[in-house]
Amino acid sequence: MNESITSLNILYENKEKLNQKFLSNEKDLNDLNSGKNSIKTMFGLKSKKSEFEKFSSNKANVIYLILNFKIKLEKNLNDITMITRLATYNLENFIDFFKVEKLAGYYQALNNLADIQKKNSTKISDLWSSVGDDKNIKKLMNEINEN
Repeated sequence: MNESITSLNILYENKEKLNQKFLSNEKDLNDLNSGKNSIKTMFGLKSKKSEFEKFSSNKANVIYLILNFKIKLEKNLNDITMITRLATYNLENFIDFFKVEKLAGYYQALNNLADIQKKNSTKISDLWSSVGDDKNIKKLMNEINEN
């Protein structure tokens, strides 16, 4: 049970990390398209104009790669969302089953306790009946009643 809950928590953490990646990618793409960022700042190119020019000339390719990455992230995010929903549903069903099983055991234990109490009461009643039927006790009780 604990392993299931831990695994579900890890799934939710992975989903959140994937979501953060997706949002970061979306921000980078929007910044690149709006002109806030250039390819040079995006990839951290600090020197060599030739490298910068190489990336600048392929801006369309870079945007295509980012869009392709975005599509893959969206698919992965949708997949992990479905997996977490399924895992949550299954865990809820398992918890319900676990509750029913534990309650059945609890009620069985209560019934056993009630049976033991009933048997003990019968034995105590039999004990006091046999004590009351003892001839010495009857004699003592008669003496007490006469005085």
